[in-house]
Amino acid sequence: MGLLKRILLISAITLALIIVLVKNFSINLSLITRDLDLIVLSACLSTIVFFLKGLRFHFILKRTGFPTNILDSIVLRFGSEFFAFIGVSYIGDELYRVYVLEKSNVNRGIAISISYLEVFLEVITAFTIILLGFIFSIIYGVNNIYLTLAMILSLIIVVFNLLFILGFSQIYSFLSKLLYKIGFKSFSKRLISDDIREFKRHFSNLMLDSKFSMLMLSISILIGLFSGSVLHILTVRYSTESNFIISVLAVYIANTLSSLPITVGGLGVTEGVIIAVFYPSTTDISAYIAILYRITSYVIPFIISSILLNLGVLRRFGGELGEEIDANVST
Repeated sequence: MGLLKRILLISAITLALIIVLVKNFSINLSLITRDLDLIVLSACLSTIVFFLKGLRFHFILKRTGFPTNILDSIVLRFGSEFFAFIGVSYIGDELYRVYVLEKSNVNRGIAISISYLEVFLEVITAFTIILLGFIFSIIYGVNNIYLTLAMILSLIIVVFNLLFILGFSQIYSFLSKLLYKIGFKSFSKRLISDDIREFKRHFSNLMLDSKFSMLMLSISILIGLFSGSVLHILTVRYSTESNFIISVLAVYIANTLSSLPITVGGLGVTEGVIIAVFYPSTTDISAYIAILYRITSYVIPFIISSILLNLGVLRRFGGELGEEIDANVST
């Protein structure tokens, strides 16, 4: 499917989802004009989340010895999210960063390590948050099917990632076939190669650096807190059950369930989690909050990432890479 067709399809699905929620829950969209302050604040917090991801990406590049400045790193990191927004299970941005780094003369194995380290940090952060929520739900006797499913799925994701790091050939074979099916044919053919050894060497060096690892984990936790704030800000005006910790947990449950290849950008899944799990006593308002969250955490960042992806700063990042990136984005 062409890039433009995919964008139009996702836009149509997003609009259809909002219409369904408005009709089924009798939502008064005129409230949006009154809540512009919440929308702007939540969107700003969402932008900070991606700024922090860009900062983390910059530190990884710096630790690797890649010559780039912090602004270019943040722009590339945020811009690459465009591919996650239009991809199934939020997959795509990591591969794009590998592509850019490889075209910038970074060894492919090291490029994979740089991009994958962020994935691993987010997996660990999500698993920790969901695990703590699951433990407290057991202590307080709360039986939440969404939290249980997220816990199981999160555990599977952690195991899968550990097997990837340890170098199980079955995992690499699975990824190679998956990448081939979704269109990354040249990349997938070379996945099981000497690049894997270089990936493991570089990844181990990064993780064994205790100060660097603590810095990366700290930024990842901060990203988690700001991610929860994006939702929490939208609930404080309407929900008597507004709780920052619950909002953080809600975001990570939604993100974990959205990793299943059943939706793009968590469309429907995220809204379902917010409506059915966390605000059952104010269902109509929770549907309205879900719409606002979709706008501030997905629509606005999607627009920003598409703009950043086309900025000339990407030319500076990869030298002569600019023309190739432009051609890749426009096709």
